Amino acid sequence: MRLKLSVNSLDTSREFQVFYKSLYNASLIRKNIILKFTKQLLYVISIPDNSTTSINEPELWIRIVTELLFQDFIIESVRDNNIVFEISLEPLLQALRKYDSVIKQGNHSPTHGLNSDGNIEEDPVLTSINHNNTSAKMKKKPPYGNLEIRLIRPPAEWHIPKGSSTSIMGAINISFHEYLNINNENLINSGNSNNNDVKNDNLEFSEYTSYGGKVIDHSFKIPIRLLTKTQDDKIRQPKINKDNQIVLSLPSFQSEFGRAFSNFMKRPERFKSLQNVQICSRNKGAEFKCIVDELDWFLEISWNGLLETLNYEELDQDSCNTESYGNNNIKDNDEPEENLTEHLKEVSKNVNNSYYNEHIDDQEGNDSIHETEAELVLDKDSHEKQNGGNHTKRDKKDKKMNDHSVIIKSRDWKLCNKIYENLGEDDILCVSHDQYCLLHCAVNADNDDDLTFAEISYYIHRSKHIS
Repeated sequence: MRLKLSVNSLDTSREFQVFYKSLYNASLIRKNIILKFTKQLLYVISIPDNSTTSINEPELWIRIVTELLFQDFIIESVRDNNIVFEISLEPLLQALRKYDSVIKQGNHSPTHGLNSDGNIEEDPVLTSINHNNTSAKMKKKPPYGNLEIRLIRPPAEWHIPKGSSTSIMGAINISFHEYLNINNENLINSGNSNNNDVKNDNLEFSEYTSYGGKVIDHSFKIPIRLLTKTQDDKIRQPKINKDNQIVLSLPSFQSEFGRAFSNFMKRPERFKSLQNVQICSRNKGAEFKCIVDELDWFLEISWNGLLETLNYEELDQDSCNTESYGNNNIKDNDEPEENLTEHLKEVSKNVNNSYYNEHIDDQEGNDSIHETEAELVLDKDSHEKQNGGNHTKRDKKDKKMNDHSVIIKSRDWKLCNKIYENLGEDDILCVSHDQYCLLHCAVNADNDDDLTFAEISYYIHRSKHIS
């Protein structure tokens, strides 16, 4: 089994930031994630454990095109070149955070000029190898900006006991260089001139004084738990219920209405003691609102902006039959529903972002288009009286067909807004009646808007049934 990856944030700055932010958002859900490396895709999976207390916990599924994130990669294993392991997010984010700060500091340093190869642009310096002869050798710095990830055996200093469980234990090593531009005089005065190699658990430190600077070799060794094929086969991506949900195309966060929609999503956050929030949508007119019905009071927040309802009949139905993570192992008699990521990938291709711009002129002079709420109802009884307490059988039937509501935890809805702000470009929100709420984001490649680099699916289970 071999895993060796190389990424350079100088060349793939946007792709690396999406990867880093995805891991950070995953850390807000739970401490560990599952990473699956293939030569085509990298899967970042945050799913609950098998305990009964985690049934209603959210799930985060991210798919990243491998060759768009890593410049060089070697992925080899006896399982069709697939490598799957579980890793703790805290040390992983610590290593990536340090790398990101080093790159940003280097990019803004006036002493760091970069050539076309991504190396620091400095004149080579002749340094005498042997003070007793006149031979000299030109030394060159290591490449600047490279981050390498390698699969290694657990270090001996970890003292892992021998036994059957050690076969699934492993480690990854994350390494990169940091350059400090200081003169040789400062190196000598630093007190480290007699010891050119200082090491600790997470840092390897070496000095190269040939060019009037110092190189710090950062090395982070992180334990992992390799998953067997049986364990991998049990991982199933959630399914969508096409016949009982509504799909809304959301305005991009970078668009004119994006920030206003984000403020609308944040409104329930003002109530610190809030446990649940009800998300409601209706096919007719693409209505969308959040309802708070706790602590003996009622609050309804409606979005007054423009939303587009996506029509399933206009989609290519063949796209829904694509195999996805884990679901190709389902038996025929299991009758699986359609996979959410493959289905929504096709949906996102049918979203016309110009929809919002086409309706701007029609709304000129109407300030309410930028408001985040349209109706506040504090008295539940008066709200019911206003909308009429009696409904005909036909009204109830139409409401069942058109209304889609689900009650979810307020903290899950809060993270949904964070993902929308940090990662969203082509955003779709699905609301399945009394089942789930799903945010799906597609991120395009930096140099090609027609090429999808990553897909993020945040699946929120209901917290309780609608009474």
